Amino acid sequence: MEIRRIKVPTALVWAAPSAVTKTDQAYLKTGDLAAWLAALKPADKDRLADNDSIVTEALFNDRVVLDRVDGDWAHVFVTRQGNRQERRGYPGWVPVCAPGMGAN
Repeated sequence: MEIRRIKVPTALVWAAPSAVTKTDQAYLKTGDLAAWLAALKPADKDRLADNDSIVTEALFNDRVVLDRVDGDWAHVFVTRQGNRQERRGYPGWVPVCAPGMGAN
């Protein structure tokens, strides 16, 4: 397992790669959370909330454990966020090439 650090103010951690829609691609390319949220239509915001697409956020300089890579996505554990079922941290998915995923 490899340790990485978050290099943007806020990086979204997704429930699964399949949770991402075409509307979400702007955020994935730039990492600009504020611009992406401002551009979302109300129905898109409802979809994110109703489908639990985003499971958590990782903040600047948070450590994440890179568990495995599946195509363009990495399964990670956000170490600063406790989880009763997983001692490594809160689990979720981030794009491998996300602007926020830096080397340790």
